[in-house]
This record gives sequence, structure tokens and C-alpha cells, in this order.
Amino acid sequence: MSAIPNLDVPALLRLRQHLSIIHHIPGRIRLRLGVALWRSGAQLDRNQLQHLLDQLAGIRQVRANPAVASITIEYDPRHISPDDWETLIHGDTQDASVLLNDWLDSHAQLLRETFMHKE
Repeated sequence: MSAIPNLDVPALLRLRQHLSIIHHIPGRIRLRLGVALWRSGAQLDRNQLQHLLDQLAGIRQVRANPAVASITIEYDPRHISPDDWETLIHGDTQDASVLLNDWLDSHAQLLRETFMHKE
């Protein structure tokens, strides 16, 4: 169960079908976003998303490239295992669920402040 009430973890896991890893070296991953995800992403509150990403432990920089529907994430591999990215994007659903729930638990307060207490 997620540490954030009303957060649909199974729905988050289903988003994986719209992601693919284009390139990955420890410390930098580039993801291709499927058309359905990219279009729905345009409706996200970009300020909220940027605030969240800027504060996550281990994330150094996130750059979106709408022209090619990709996102590049630079991260600290001492905080986020390169293998975890592979599991989250392409791994077994149960393993990805465990990783996602661990991440949500460790970032619960930040997520609450960013998304749940919006006025």
C-alpha cells in the first residue's frame, strides 16, 4: 500500500507500457515517452512536477525534449541504483511495485507537500 492516500500505484505501474529506455549509463538515463503519455503529460502542472523532481534525493537534473518525446534524467547512482531504473521500466511488475512503494514511502512527505496540499 502506498504511503500517499489516493495514489493509484497500479495505475503508475501501467504507465510503464508507455516508456522505453533509449540510452542508459550509470548516472544518466534517457526515456522515450509513448504518444499517449506525452500528450497526457502536457496536462500536468509543470511547476508541481519540477518542484518535486528538483527535491528528490539522487536526482540531479531532468530535461524534457518535446520534439522527440523524450526525458533525460541525470541521477546519482550512489542514491539510485542503475538496476532499479531497469526494473521500474522493464522489470517484473511485482519487483517494480516493491521498488515504487519503497520510493513512495521514502518521499511521502515531499509528495504530500507537492501534490496533496495544492490550493
